[in-house]
Order: sequence, then C-alpha cells, then structure tokens
Amino acid sequence: MIDPQRVAKARPDSAGEDIAWPAEDVIILRNRPIRIGTPASRMSRYADEVWHIQPAHRDAHAAIPAVWWPTFPDALRQHFRAFFLAALDHPVPVEPNGRQSPNEQASIGTFPYWIIDMRVIARWLSDQGFENLSDVRNRDLDAFRTYVLRLDRTDGRKADLIGAVRVLWLFRDHLPAEGRLGCDFPWPGQTAKEVVGATVRKRRENKTPRISDATMEALLAWVLVMIEQIGPDIRDAWREYQQLEAGEHPSQTKYTGTTQQRFLAHIEHCTENDIALPGQVGEHGLELAGNHVLRLVGVRKDLRSGLTSGHKRLFALSGLPISPVASVGEITGGVNGKPWRPTPIDVSELPTMVRLLSAALFTAICYLSGMRQGEVLNLRRGCRTHDDETGELQVIGHRGKGFDRAPNSPDSPDLTEPLRPWVVVDAVHAAIALAESLHDLPLLFPSSLVSAHHDRPSSANARKGTAMNNDIQDLISWINSEFRRADGADAIPADPTGRINATRFRRTLACARSVSDRVAVRSAGVETWSLVSPLQLAGPAAA
Repeated sequence: MIDPQRVAKARPDSAGEDIAWPAEDVIILRNRPIRIGTPASRMSRYADEVWHIQPAHRDAHAAIPAVWWPTFPDALRQHFRAFFLAALDHPVPVEPNGRQSPNEQASIGTFPYWIIDMRVIARWLSDQGFENLSDVRNRDLDAFRTYVLRLDRTDGRKADLIGAVRVLWLFRDHLPAEGRLGCDFPWPGQTAKEVVGATVRKRRENKTPRISDATMEALLAWVLVMIEQIGPDIRDAWREYQQLEAGEHPSQTKYTGTTQQRFLAHIEHCTENDIALPGQVGEHGLELAGNHVLRLVGVRKDLRSGLTSGHKRLFALSGLPISPVASVGEITGGVNGKPWRPTPIDVSELPTMVRLLSAALFTAICYLSGMRQGEVLNLRRGCRTHDDETGELQVIGHRGKGFDRAPNSPDSPDLTEPLRPWVVVDAVHAAIALAESLHDLPLLFPSSLVSAHHDRPSSANARKGTAMNNDIQDLISWINSEFRRADGADAIPADPTGRINATRFRRTLACARSVSDRVAVRSAGVETWSLVSPLQLAGPAAA
C-alpha cells in the first residue's frame, strides 16, 4: 500500500517549500490517465530500475520506450528520477520570458526525446565531478554550451540539448533542494537555436510522394473485393477456428468421453457423411493432421500432444481418405463469377489471412476517409455513426494532430477524449463493420489478433504503424501471387516511387484528381472517393 502522507510530501502544492525525495513506492503515472487493460507489471514505481511510461500515451498504436535508469550515472540518478516524476506529475512551468503556454503537461511522446537529452546532460555533469544539480553555476552552463557546440551533431540536435537544460531548470520548484540547478535561467533572451548558432530554416513543403493512379486504383479495387467477397469467408473461418479452439463449436457437442471414444465418433461421422480426414504435407508426403483432429473432437488445447501410434493406426484402418488441407470454413465469395480460391482455408494459413484482411480494412478506412494512420489505428468499436439531420455517414475518433488534440486528464481514463467526426462513404462503414466482426476487442486494429506480446496486450494496444505498413505490403504481395490481370500482369502494379505506406494514402487523396474508376463524393465540404467500377480480374493464379 502507498502511504498517502509520503505521497503528499513528495508532491508540493506551492513552490519554495521544502521538498523531500519521492517515496520509493510512488506510482510514477499517478497523475496521468492510464490505458484500460494495462497489466500490473507495467505500472512502474519510483524505485524501479525500469520505468514503463507507455501506458499513459493516448495513442494505442504508439510504442514508447521505457526509461532504463542503469544508463544514467549513479551519482545523479536520483536527481533525474525526481525530475522525470515531476515532469509526469506537473504541467511544464512557464519560462521567465513567458514564451510557452502555461498549464500544459508534456506529452508522453515527448519523454523519449527528453530521456536521450537528459542522459547526455547527466553524463557530462558526472564527468565534471558533480554529485548534486544544486552545485551547477552559470559558468558551468557556458562550459556545457562549449561541449555541445563541439559535438558531431546537427544544429537541431544541439538545440535540443540546450532546450533540455532549460526544461530541467524550469521544474526546479518541484524538486528537492539538491536537485535544483543552482544557476540562473539558462541563456535568457535567446532561443535554443540562437544559443547554438543554428540557421532558422523556412518551413519545408510536403515531400511525401503520392501513390500513382494505376497502383492506387488497383489497390482500392482489391481492397473492396476483400471487403465484399473474400473478407467474409476469412472472418467466418476465423470465427469457426476460435470456437473449435475453445471447444464451443456446435459440431463438438457429439464428442464425449475419452480421446479414443471421440475419435471413433469422428470416424463414424466422416464415414456417414463422406468427409475426408484433415491432412497436411509432412516429411513423407501427405499425412493426417493430428492436432486438427484433436481440435475437431473437442480435446482441450493443453491436452493436445499429437497422436499416439494406436490413434494413427485407428484412423488408418478406417479407410477414410485424407484431404490435402486441414480446413475451416467455406468459400462462398467469388471474383469474376468464380470462387476466389479452390479449397477452404487451411488452419496453418488462417492467421496470415486474418492479418491481411485487417490490412485491407485499414487501407479502405484510411484512404477513403482521409484520416491519418494513427487516427485510424486508434478507432474503437462502435465508432460508426451518422448525422441525424443530414444523414451523412460518420466515423467518430480523436484527432491525431492539431489544435484540438488536447491532452487527456485523469478524469478520462479510457484515453478517447476529445472526439471528433469524419464524414465518410459507405465502404468505410462496411470495412469497420467487418473489422468489428473479426473479434470482440475494444480497438478495431489491436496489436495482434494471433500472438500479441505480453507487454502490449491486444485489449489495450493497437497495431504499430510500422507493423501495419508491413501488413499492407504483404497484402499487395499476396494479391499479386494469387491473382493476375487478364493480360497476365500483376493485379496491383508496383508504384514507381517505391514501397506503399499509410502516410502516402492521405497525401494521395489530397492530390487526387478526376480518375476514370473513381468519383468524387462531396458532402459538407468534405471530399472523399468511392470506387465505381472494379478492375477486370482474371481470377486465382494457377498453382
């Protein structure tokens, strides 16, 4: 239990009073909203050698590195621990010149940069023999500036180090006496760039390359095919697989008793209904898929250890044929009047298919809505809505950038406020509906539907942006490997500029012009695009 008196003593209400070093058991994110579903192992305390701050980041797709205190010098480690706790607790104090806005807490996304810079400062001070920040004087600031100017770094990085010293000074009223820089406000009257003599550059134009029309039109066409034809089959197969894994599928009710009795019942069922046994390709060719047979008859996952020799002999004597796949679900969707694949989905490829479907749904939402990558990755179940007056379809989320991206407060622990609507077309709503039907998790695009890392559980974290970009590339590669155009060319031609990533969707939509296969849909000043006619597709490629 945390002692309230010790916590209060470490959290001053006014500047200037005596401040003690924080208590070892203080939870470092006590004054920050925490993502629902965060495991206890990620709730770091002051004395921990590793501080996990990612749970307080509002974006579920962001991967924020932890603070590793062993990388800070021993003599000053306590001082910088106290600084970072103060920075987590309090708004950034106003500079003496009053340049920045008051009462704003630093974003959790800022801390990784501060950590890098503060480590440089701490190591330099330690090398100079300092054991308390209170011993630092104005002449020492000049020495540090000289050190920074000699570093083999860009002017921007040098300016960051100067800015970090100022931040450290600004929090002095929230730190114990030994942790306060004993100098005047560093380099008053100058910006950090002026202190290092950096040239102020003009704002650069957006150089993100747009995706070529041929590539984007084909990708969009196939994404819509995934939503309308292929996706529902993948979704249904995934649902069936999950039910079989949990022993909750209706087909498993007929299997009871020992494993042997269940196998006998399954052999009888397959014989009566002319069903082949599930198979897989092994070292010696086609063989029985033992784990899937165990799954079908409802044997618990923790009891599946493969088939015994007696079980294998039992199935061999049954005379039943073996299918080349251990399949789930059915193929009901089609491309150009033909099934999109000749056989049902094998359980071994199902996780990949689910990941590719999720990438297709993300692509449809991101491109057709004009939302940023992070804004889409943070969409939550139930985000579909409409305007009661105009009937416009909308998506509710939170802005990933801009003036109205206000930081959260502890009063909004789900990290979803403030919300804003985007006007969208029906394909976006269809993509969201399919994403919601893939799972029952709160985020549309959880960190993983198959094997999420224990530090980023799917219940509280979204897919990383880099991972989704890789998924999109894998989606394109899969489509091109399974389908061809009528002339034999790739279904989705390569973009001349290179790899497709989500940041290019918004840029492409912003630069879009009248294209033969798309039509502009204008509503309330928001312009989106909807596909009119799909590309001519030749169907599945030959094996």
